[in-house]
Amino acid sequence: MTTVFRNKQISVIRNPVDSNIFNINENAKSNLEFKVDQTKSVILFVAENPEDERKGLMKLLLALEVLQSKKHELFLMIIGNLKSNIILNIPYLTTGIIQDEKKLANIYNLASLFVIPSLEDNLPNTVSEALLCGTPVVGYDIGGLKEMVVQGVNGFLCNPIDELANTLNLCINSNFSRKEVRKTAIEKLNDDILLSQFLTVYDKPSFLAKTSH
Repeated sequence: MTTVFRNKQISVIRNPVDSNIFNINENAKSNLEFKVDQTKSVILFVAENPEDERKGLMKLLLALEVLQSKKHELFLMIIGNLKSNIILNIPYLTTGIIQDEKKLANIYNLASLFVIPSLEDNLPNTVSEALLCGTPVVGYDIGGLKEMVVQGVNGFLCNPIDELANTLNLCINSNFSRKEVRKTAIEKLNDDILLSQFLTVYDKPSFLAKTSH
């Protein structure tokens, strides 16, 4: 891959996400049909197929067991098509796949943090959605995540060979401001900024010359 693209110009543009829907919502709790124990740290995991090994759910479950041993009060929410039961000594809730973006935004607002323990990923929309809702993100330092999560500003990343539990512990104990987390996200995901980035790439003479043949 490195050889193929060695002499090519590469542009990275994030997928647009509706920042009006994915926003800070102080009334999220009253608008949610699920019973979420907000007296605890609410950990959110989202994957269409949570049982896909690449999504890292098992690594998250192991990390949560470590956190529980440190006397953290935790509540896990899993969004996705989870077909198997999981064995976990902390309370958790599975919602199935949620198509309604407003309902999904409410869940991001209720979460203390969003965890994406994927072993492979690019620029996940779920990270953009969480950050726009002011929810800090924890994940592995892979793919495009390092372009989305700024250490200590809107979340934390760790090396895939390190324990995820330590980074989750760091995030839980950090006093993130939802407004500040959203502010850093909107600076990158503003519609005008994304449109300008697309136009910059597609209006280049070299690009137009190649596509005109």
